[in-house]
Formats: sequence, C-alpha cells, structure tokens
Amino acid sequence: MRAPAATLALLLLVGTATAAVDEAAYQRLATGLTDHVALPAVTGFRAATVDFAGTMTTFCATPETADPATVEAGFATLMTAWQRVQPIDFGPLQSDGGPARFQYWPDRRGTGSRQLARVLKDDDPDVLDARSLAGKSVALADLQALERLLFEDGGAGDPFRCAYAAAIAGVQAERAAALAGAWTAVDGQADAMRSATSGNDRYYDAAEAARDYLGALTHGLQRIVEAKLEPVLRDEAAAARPRAAESWRSGLSTADIIANLETLEALVTDPDGFAALAKEADDPLLGRTLAGMIGEARQRLQALPLPLAEASEDPPLHAELLEVADLLHRAHRLAEHTLAATVGLTAGFNASDGD
Repeated sequence: MRAPAATLALLLLVGTATAAVDEAAYQRLATGLTDHVALPAVTGFRAATVDFAGTMTTFCATPETADPATVEAGFATLMTAWQRVQPIDFGPLQSDGGPARFQYWPDRRGTGSRQLARVLKDDDPDVLDARSLAGKSVALADLQALERLLFEDGGAGDPFRCAYAAAIAGVQAERAAALAGAWTAVDGQADAMRSATSGNDRYYDAAEAARDYLGALTHGLQRIVEAKLEPVLRDEAAAARPRAAESWRSGLSTADIIANLETLEALVTDPDGFAALAKEADDPLLGRTLAGMIGEARQRLQALPLPLAEASEDPPLHAELLEVADLLHRAHRLAEHTLAATVGLTAGFNASDGD
C-alpha cells in the first residue's frame, strides 16, 4: 500500500543525527511533557470521573424524568478523558493492577463479558455498592462494563442497571483520584520526572525518564494499530469484525483512537517534546515528519462519515482505514527506530508487550 506522496517525500528527507543530546535536553523533555501532557491528562480524567459520578447519581434519583442523552454524553466525555491518559502507560498507570482497573480491554477470552452476564442474570446486590464492587474483578467495575450497562438492553433506565452503573462511576472516581494523586503527591511521579537528572528512587538520570515517554509514544502507536484497528479491519471489508472494535456499543471507537492520537501527537509537538529533542540532535525534520504522520491519521479518522465499526464493513471506508493503519504503523517504526536512534534512547519493555 502506497503512502501519500507528501509523507513519502518527508520520509526520504529524514536524516540521521549529527549531534549528541545532553542530559539537560532530556530533563527539559521529561519536565515539559510531565507538566504539559501527562498531568493535564490525569487530572482531566479525575475531573471527568467526578462529573460522571454526579451525573449518574442525579439520573438514578429521577430516572423517569431524567434525559438518557445526558448520561450518554457524560460517558463519552469520560471515555475520551481516559483515552487521553491511556498512552501514558508507565509508572502509576502500571501500578495497582495496571490499566485494566480502568478498562479491561481487549477481553480476548471473554472473561469479563461472562462475569458481567452472570451479575446481570442474578441481579447480584454486591455490585450496587462502590465499596464492595471495588473488591471484585476489575472487569466488573471498569469502563467496558459501564458502557455495556448504559448502551445495551435498555440502558440505565432499569433500576438495577442504573444503580450498578452509578457504583462503577464511584469506583472509577476513586481510582482516578488515586492515579492523579500518585502523579501529584510530594515525591510522586511528577516530582520524580522533574528531578530525574539528580537521580531519585525511580530514575537514575533524565535519559531514563525521557525513555519512559519514548516508550509511551512507540507503544501507543503500536497499540492503536495492533489492538484497535487490525483486529477489526482484517484484510478486507467482507471479513471485518465490527464487534472487535473498542467501544462499539457506544459508537466511540473512532473517538477513542483520536483521543489517543491527541496525546501521542502532543508528546512530539510540545515545545519540550520529541520534535524539540530531535532538533537538539540536528535533525529538525524528523519531529515534523512524525508529527505530520500522526496528525494526518487523526484528521483522516475525524473525517470518517461513519463510526469505526460500521466503516470497517464499507469497502471504500475500509480501504481508507487500512491506509490509516499503515500510516500509523510507519509512524510507529519511525519513532521506535529512527527517532530513538537520533535522540540516543531506546524504547523499553512495556507491560502490554506480548498481549
């Protein structure tokens, strides 16, 4: 599959570094991306969970007069906030059960789906209280379970489903608060990033801290291609699997990827991000090229006239999505190999590798 001519031209012009990147440059990246990208994402997610918990409490108190559209819109805001955090997949996000405590997806073996089906069949009262629910399987208190409750079988109009959804919202608010706290606490993740050049209990030096952000960039691009696009698209529209799409019930599959890409793009384009770091290594074109590829993919997804699940079965849109997947695959390779070598870093192992 051929890439757009403009992208090919840029790729051909990308050179190799001629200058070493110093420790001060790594520290600027670690500090800048923490303050400008990671912290706004995690604190925004915390705020979205609090808002949605309030929305569910209000809705469940007066379901006969409340507007279900308010709940659906609130869920979309919440999921988008989570998807902006998802690529920051190191440190606090990998602690306490990992990202699955927020979203148990992909559920390749159907474990969470079966657990949820049993709860709904039995009207298990233990899931109606946030404290007891928090001690159960992560698949029963995550955003996937919440989506199913809100967008399947009549949604939150059923009293049991409404109370259960409200309990999940409460659990998510507590977990998001803990995640944000782990970043913002004294000597927390943000402080560790800001002081990495001096060494601390998390990082030997600033290069090691910068490497975590490089891993977030490369693994984030890889995850979109290998988990969010390829399993849905397969080789042709006739073989597409629309229900393999993330958030297919709520129609948010495309929005999820776009939110991921917004964070990944910011890791490159932030004034202290990887484009600036590549420029320090005398390769100013590399960052612009990578940002252009990610931005192009985001814009093409935004232009889709149908949700991802439906678009995957439409031959022309399927072809468009395959091109987007190819573009992101090449962006991943550019980040993992050319960018890493240029700035003197190597993307490390990630807990999601090998899933």
